[in-house]
This record gives sequence, C-alpha cells and structure tokens, in this order.
Amino acid sequence: MLRFNFLEKKETIVEKILKPDVILAVLLGLALAGGLSWYTGQLKMQESELKQESLKLDKELARLKRIQQEEKRLVKIREALKKKLGVISELEKKRHVPEYLYFFASRKNVPYGVWLTGLKQNGKNLFIEGGAYNLNLVSAFLKNVEQGLGEVKFRQTSYEEYKIKDSANKSYHYYKFQFTVEMK
Repeated sequence: MLRFNFLEKKETIVEKILKPDVILAVLLGLALAGGLSWYTGQLKMQESELKQESLKLDKELARLKRIQQEEKRLVKIREALKKKLGVISELEKKRHVPEYLYFFASRKNVPYGVWLTGLKQNGKNLFIEGGAYNLNLVSAFLKNVEQGLGEVKFRQTSYEEYKIKDSANKSYHYYKFQFTVEMK
C-alpha cells in the first residue's frame, strides 16, 4: 500500500534556514574557522619565538667570532713570546757571569764610600783598583773581599786629590788603592 501526502505545507524562510543539516554545517564551518584561526595564531607565535631565538643565536655567533679572533691574536702573541723567551733563555745559557761580579754588586760587600775603577781577571787572580774616602773604608772592604773571595795580596794605597775646574777649583781628597786577590 502506497500512501501519498498531497498536502503541502508551506515553510517560512526561517524554517528553511533552521534545518538541522544547515545548522550542523554552519557549526562545523565555524568550528573549522575557529580551529584554523587558533592554529595560525599558534604558528605565528612559534614564528616570532623562532625569530627571537634566531636573533639570539646570531648575536652569540658574532660574539663567538670575536672571541675566536681574540684567541687567534693571543695565540700569535703567545707564540711570539715563546720565541722571545727561547732566545732569552738561550742567551742566558750562553752568557757566563763570573760569581765575583755578584759579590761586588752587593752593597753589604762594598761599603758606601768605596768605588771600583778597575777589575781584571787572569785565571784565579783578580786585580782590583778603586778609591775610598778614608782608610777605615778600605780596610773594611779588604776584610769583606778576603772573607768572600779569597786571599788578598795588597799592593799599594796612595793619597790623591781630585780638583774640579768648573766650580771654583774645589778639591776632594781620597785614597786610591790596588790589590790582587787569589780566588778560592
């Protein structure tokens, strides 16, 4: 049995629009648009974060390059200093400074008021010439030399006068001495 409904019911425009299929399609369209909008917002946030991270990395890369340049410069300086130090140490090894020179360089061995004008070495003998303001300084110096270097063989002492021509002929008196030391 077939039934036919010949009564047509007139629907209003609102009823035509508010059908469940249309409402579901609109809701799905809005949800899809909202989801896409949220997703693009997330992508834009990630893009800005990545740009900031990229800027930070670029700054760090520039800093690293500066540090590497500074390191290269310092390595070159270190190599130059090593070469110079090598030359200095080689010269130091080749240079022989007699120990008696260190003795005469010390102020405790050469009293104030005593000065040396000549110093020669011949084997183990040392020939010394000098001057002093008084004889007590000469004897103190001779004692120091005998204790520090070896046996003193005294030659002579003379009383000398030194005149300065530029300053109204002032004169200074001093003792000139000579002696030989046989080193230990």
